[in-house]
Amino acid sequence: MKKILMAIVLCSTVALQAFANHDVVVNHNNKTVTILANFVSPAPIEKSMLKAADLWNNRNGKDKCLISANGQQKEYTVYFKIVVNKNPLSDTAVNVITVIPNNHPFFKQKTTANENGEEVINRAISVNDGKTIGVSNAYKNNKFVLAHEMGHSLGLKHKNSRKCCQFGPEDLAVFQLSESVTNLASNTKSAKNQTRKHIEIGSSTRDFIAKTK
Repeated sequence: MKKILMAIVLCSTVALQAFANHDVVVNHNNKTVTILANFVSPAPIEKSMLKAADLWNNRNGKDKCLISANGQQKEYTVYFKIVVNKNPLSDTAVNVITVIPNNHPFFKQKTTANENGEEVINRAISVNDGKTIGVSNAYKNNKFVLAHEMGHSLGLKHKNSRKCCQFGPEDLAVFQLSESVTNLASNTKSAKNQTRKHIEIGSSTRDFIAKTK
């Protein structure tokens, strides 16, 4: 008899996320990169949203990324400025979080087989199309689920796309934070396609590196 395993998938991408809704500010004078986004919701989940935002904002100054120019790389400090339910008309990228019934087709169980031939039942509990996050009603107050989905909206990538999450602090650890921010801040065409707005403050990267030689 085949062994049946149950796996809860934190998020299911319902559309190709070539675009994630956030802003990037590169300050060449202070050597910082700040990722900004506003998350709003019509559902009464602001308390959980604020806790989720704090998980990202509390990382301020703890991570580094690399800015490349003229064959050189400089370390920049990473900051987050994640706000909740601010005026959506403000000039910050806006993402919507909505609560979806647990029995919605998005969360329908799917059975697959792993490399050992065991049957695995997968069930998503949240979805993200790059601008709108949908979370199942059962997990609407789980700050770690919300924070993980916020990470996707910030343009962050998983270290391993097959790795699932545990609904705890390690949910943020599954992201390639330094590598993702390095890409978002690189000011390349591919990075710009993932970002709503890319702003550079101070000297250009070329001038900045030339002055520090």
